[in-house]
Amino acid sequence: MEQNIEFPQENEDLKRAIVVLKFKVTRTGEIKEVVALKSPGEAFTREAARLLMEGPSWNPASTDKGTKDESVRMRIVFKK
Repeated sequence: MEQNIEFPQENEDLKRAIVVLKFKVTRTGEIKEVVALKSPGEAFTREAARLLMEGPSWNPASTDKGTKDESVRMRIVFKK
């Protein structure tokens, strides 16, 4: 992610920004229901979601009975 992150030009004054995403990793490893819990703006939210969706595959949560859907929170830090 660090190599692919692009700092949005939405706020020229910002040197650092944090986006917190909440999403579900399904039992098949698919990412669904992405929601921004914290973001300095729509451009940052879109970039964070892009990084998440284009990033590496996720492994589903596992239990004694197999895999299951799990909600995840992820913090992405943007730095200039």
